Amino acid sequence: MTRAPTLPTHAPDTAPGPGGTPLTRWLLDALAPGPADRVVELGAGLGTTARLTLARRPAAYTGVDRDPAAVAALSTLTTAGRAGVRAVRSDVTATGQPSGWATVVYGEGALTPRPERARHQIVREAHRLLDPATGRYGIHEPCLLPDGLDAALAAGVATGLGARLLTPAGWAALLAAEGFTVTARHTAPLRPRVRTRAVLRRHRARLGAVALVAVPAR
Repeated sequence: MTRAPTLPTHAPDTAPGPGGTPLTRWLLDALAPGPADRVVELGAGLGTTARLTLARRPAAYTGVDRDPAAVAALSTLTTAGRAGVRAVRSDVTATGQPSGWATVVYGEGALTPRPERARHQIVREAHRLLDPATGRYGIHEPCLLPDGLDAALAAGVATGLGARLLTPAGWAALLAAEGFTVTARHTAPLRPRVRTRAVLRRHRARLGAVALVAVPAR
């Protein structure tokens, strides 16, 4: 696994991902979208990370979200004089976008709310979208810490949250199961405004955020 860029600590905590803007910026640095890249963001939301991505001037950007309000917000980016920018209303398990078109696909918090089957479908869809030779896939999700956490404790946290969180190794295993090789990872604290529920405060020592970068297995 290669060493990825150092995580910045000074950025404001405004990004939608669970690790906040610093981990979002780390993910984008590791994915390194540039003028030759065609980017797809899965679960693009209101466009906060899209703006960071577009600042890197990719050749094309497609934001996918099933929420009409999110698509409306993303559509404002397409009228800002940027060529090759699109907003698509679709579920991220089946985007309807062409196979092998993208060189960068990423999602923040797109997997955690979904049941196990849908998580695999999303990762499988990312694999389908990517150019097998040059594609890079990134995720930014809440996680349990550390790797190897006691299964009973992990189950108790999951019950309290109503979502099955994985350790960083667990997220990496999900990607591997769908044909990816993880090349970089970074963990960070769960940003404070995510830790509002009592169960999150109770388990804060076991909760964090992780970003992974992977490529199609070759």
